[in-house]
Amino acid sequence: TSSPEVDALGRMRTYDLFVLCDTDIPWEEDDIRLGSETRAAMHGRFLDVLTNERAEPWVLVSGTVEERMAAVDAEINRLGLLTASAIYAPTRQHLR
Repeated sequence: TSSPEVDALGRMRTYDLFVLCDTDIPWEEDDIRLGSETRAAMHGRFLDVLTNERAEPWVLVSGTVEERMAAVDAEINRLGLLTASAIYAPTRQHLR
């Protein structure tokens, strides 16, 4: 279920790029994430939000860590996010 308050907080900011990691690597247990049983459902929800609810660019990365990093690098370069004009654009929102 979603919370209107959490949804409103999520829409308060815009971002230069969302990176969504695919589920093609094995699950590793940790103390933070919910568990492997929720993985597919959460991934589907993230895809839905990025596709239907957000206007910002996004990229789905898969493969090895190196392949994922290369895909993110390519998208950052394609969008021109690391140029001086993009970094210092007056409309850019910074985390406070």
